Amino acid sequence: MGTFGEEDASFTAGLGLGYTRAGGADFEFADHPIIMLGGNVRLSNGLAFVTENWLITGSNFDLAEQPFAVALRFFGEHIAVDAGLILIGELLDEGLPIPLLSFVYNFGSN
Repeated sequence: MGTFGEEDASFTAGLGLGYTRAGGADFEFADHPIIMLGGNVRLSNGLAFVTENWLITGSNFDLAEQPFAVALRFFGEHIAVDAGLILIGELLDEGLPIPLLSFVYNFGSN
């Protein structure tokens, strides 16, 4: 993972491997990487727009199956709360997006 930018706007990109399990076999690393692309833009002193998107690569890559998340981040000195949606194209045809709610508390001092 790497993040580039300023406090008011940044872009993050990363690469990783997931674990898979097929047919009752043991868990093992996936054959293809997952690419994460995300970013945030500060809208005010306590509000930011955040996006985090995962591209699960491989021979069956289909953009309609990839998860894209968008959220508003409400933050203060020690706490941040993300409220948003995870959008997956083929699931949107069947109903609503997946709700996203995340809480982070910073116990350290500034």
